[in-house]
Amino acid sequence: MEEKFIPLVAEVADIIQIGSRNMQNYPFLTAVAKTGKPIMLKRHYGSSLRDWLGAAEYILVEGNEKVILCERGVSVPHTHRSTSRFLLDLQVVPAAKEVTHLPIVVDPSHATFWRPWVRSMALAGVASGADGIMLEVHPDPPNAAVDPLQPIDFKEFEKLCKSMDDVAKALGRNVL
Repeated sequence: MEEKFIPLVAEVADIIQIGSRNMQNYPFLTAVAKTGKPIMLKRHYGSSLRDWLGAAEYILVEGNEKVILCERGVSVPHTHRSTSRFLLDLQVVPAAKEVTHLPIVVDPSHATFWRPWVRSMALAGVASGADGIMLEVHPDPPNAAVDPLQPIDFKEFEKLCKSMDDVAKALGRNVL
């Protein structure tokens, strides 16, 4: 989250993730882009598709074409559960694919913030055309130090991967 740490992170990270709250921190995006590392740009929960792609432009204009867009849910006046923070905007996947060549990943763990909904939203993400699914997985989810309501366990992860592959194959696609 601070420019002074970018070189340290870039030394050890394969991909640098920009969290949703920093999506519009343009000086930070520019500095991260200069590392040449792949960058996963999470969509801010209040941004439009245009805002999100505009943020990606700050990375691309620096010559870093390794941008991955990540949909992680949008803020709305209501959710379907008191613990849910966001709604997963699956409509943004085909909408973005109409106007950009960038890969799009869906993050159902952070969007739903509720383990029982992660599976269905991950499968819906594949069906919507997402190029990949980002999941929070923990060996003992209820005892996870951070966000214990959302991670799935290893057994569920294995079953979900098989189901995502089945959905992708049914649509003639692959998922990362």
